Amino acid sequence: MKRFLIPQEPGNSAGANESQPSTSKRPRQMSEGGGPTVAEKMKMYKKNLKFNPKWKDKWCWIDYLPNDGMYCSICKRFGKPPPSARGAWVSKPVANWVKATELLRQHERSEWHLAAVEVKALASVAQTSGDIIERMSVISDEERKKNRSLIKILLRSLHYLVINHSPHTTMFDGIIQLQIDNGIDQLESHKQSSPSNATYLSKFSTAEFLKSISFHIEDNILVRFKSSQFYSIMADESTDISSKEELAICGRWLEDGKAVEGFLGLVHVHEVNAEALTKYLLAFLHDKGISLQKIRGLGFDGTNTMSGERSGVQKRMRSLVPSALYIHCHCHKLQLAAVYSANEHNEVKRVLGTLLTSGNASIIRQRKPKSWLKLRQC
Repeated sequence: MKRFLIPQEPGNSAGANESQPSTSKRPRQMSEGGGPTVAEKMKMYKKNLKFNPKWKDKWCWIDYLPNDGMYCSICKRFGKPPPSARGAWVSKPVANWVKATELLRQHERSEWHLAAVEVKALASVAQTSGDIIERMSVISDEERKKNRSLIKILLRSLHYLVINHSPHTTMFDGIIQLQIDNGIDQLESHKQSSPSNATYLSKFSTAEFLKSISFHIEDNILVRFKSSQFYSIMADESTDISSKEELAICGRWLEDGKAVEGFLGLVHVHEVNAEALTKYLLAFLHDKGISLQKIRGLGFDGTNTMSGERSGVQKRMRSLVPSALYIHCHCHKLQLAAVYSANEHNEVKRVLGTLLTSGNASIIRQRKPKSWLKLRQC
């Protein structure tokens, strides 16, 4: 007997059961022994990873907190992390143990970590070294009094050399020895008991002493100068004994109704044209915190560079401070008048000749000032 097959719709095979699972779902891949799969083993491995204490032997800056993560001890104190770091290593812990060594290497080479290491090194040097006064004061009270008394003797000796125009860098040790020979026991015991590199009698120590004194005097003058309601600025370009161009800057202000003048500073210049000198002067005033708006007077010499009406220093300064008045320096006017008089009158020439003879004893220059040479030729 023949069997007739009834045609079925596509997708419905004969004997298909709706309760069978869908073919779209993959069957669970079991290992041959019925244990966990490779993916499950990897997941368990990552879950069991933790901090390795041996990492601190290679990266000593690691600061590990249990149940939290790793921080960078250097960056936490000295670092300035960029916004892209999102606080990692500083305010947020790093606890990705799978990529821990890679992250440690990346952080060690990062620019902001290297910058923090450099800042830490500079801070360590500053803490251990310091200047002369700091190193001598971090001791007992009795020793501090003794050292302060010693510093006073050294400063008085240095002051004597300076006010007498003596070469302090070469004669300082000699004048100290003279006082030892005259019976000043404190100096003798200091020289004998101190290490050879800590006697504070070298030319480097004298330079540091002078620098400390100059800072104190300068700060005192600037405080008085800037406290005045208005003030004037005076400046003059000259050449020092080593033939270097300098711009000397002074101030004039009122204290208790009386005019006071003070030396504000000295600027080494490489160019002496009007534009360059104006830039040097403005940079000096900015560094010292001197307000341009309180300037009411400008005093320079009569050279075209300083007093030129079109592009001189005074013209450039007055364009920035219209309320300031320019005054031709009276001392320079007097000098010009003296040179003119010496050309016309022999009596004036003899007086100036006597002044030049006495002045030449202390003026030893490779490049003589033009004004002195002009007087000599009268």
